Amino acid sequence: MNYFIQIDDQPPLGPLTADHIKRRIIAGRSKASDLVRRESEEEWKPLGKLQEFQFDKDGQLKRVPNHMAVASVVLGCASVPLLFLCNILQGPYFLLASLAAIVFGHLARWLIKRNPLQVGGGQSAKAGLWIGYGWPIILILISVFNPPGSRIPPKSNQTKAINNCKQIITTLKLYSGDNGGEYPDFALPNAHTSNEVFRELFKAGDADSEAIFGCPNSSDGNPDGNIGKVPDYAEALKPNENHWAMTKGLTDSDPGNIPLVYESPADATWPPKWNPSLAGTTKPGRTWSGGKVIIGFNDGSVVAMPLESTKGQHVGLRPHPDGTPIFPTFPGRKLQVLDVAR
Repeated sequence: MNYFIQIDDQPPLGPLTADHIKRRIIAGRSKASDLVRRESEEEWKPLGKLQEFQFDKDGQLKRVPNHMAVASVVLGCASVPLLFLCNILQGPYFLLASLAAIVFGHLARWLIKRNPLQVGGGQSAKAGLWIGYGWPIILILISVFNPPGSRIPPKSNQTKAINNCKQIITTLKLYSGDNGGEYPDFALPNAHTSNEVFRELFKAGDADSEAIFGCPNSSDGNPDGNIGKVPDYAEALKPNENHWAMTKGLTDSDPGNIPLVYESPADATWPPKWNPSLAGTTKPGRTWSGGKVIIGFNDGSVVAMPLESTKGQHVGLRPHPDGTPIFPTFPGRKLQVLDVAR
């Protein structure tokens, strides 16, 4: 079907096809108020009154919804929160969302290119593509220009450290089960470091690998795997091969809420203190991001606990909600920290 269109006081234009008129509308050369009539009719009507030419509230030509474009921008936007949740979700799902946004964005552009007069969604498709491509490119640039030493340890490193601490406590429990509930520090009353005490676990046959005594992102927890030979295992846990301090003087029957194994402190007095100013570094006494340190308790539980402050060089743990300290004191009994060997 052809049409004639009247623009202002100019002679009518036509006959024109519907696609020709739509191109004029898209180009801004015709608008909803222009008079038009079908070639087979005599009545002139505003262009916006004809069913073939629908306008939105902004005076733009309505087109067929482009669901691909909508999917692209939604998935692109969803990739943003997924990026910050990747540690919790244990997977780079934001990359999958970005990839899907890119695929749907290109499909939407292809549909528009095939029929630009009928299919809309061009701006949404562009937005989805920008976001979809943007996050991966930004992360690549960060990985290239951000030195490894300046990065905050990822959550996976903290999880691995917590698992190591749990395994150390489990090994100590195995030892105590064969030694009347006593931990190996009772066999070494003159021990000055936790390395000496933990070496007893190898002598007793309860430990056979140094790996659990290490810790990611730590300069004092890098075991080399060489434990030496029976019976003394002299190469096991040499200086800087153990990250974990422990409490000297505890037994398996003591209260479960007393710290037993914990990260090497900056100050090894009782109660120990750490250096949150070194958060994110590998230096001894450092904390994790946010001023937290990993504490393993006598009941076997292990938690990343916050310090009283995220600033300072000698900061203790935040007390329990009722005000009682995490590292308690007992009248007539002396507990002390066995620090790591460096």
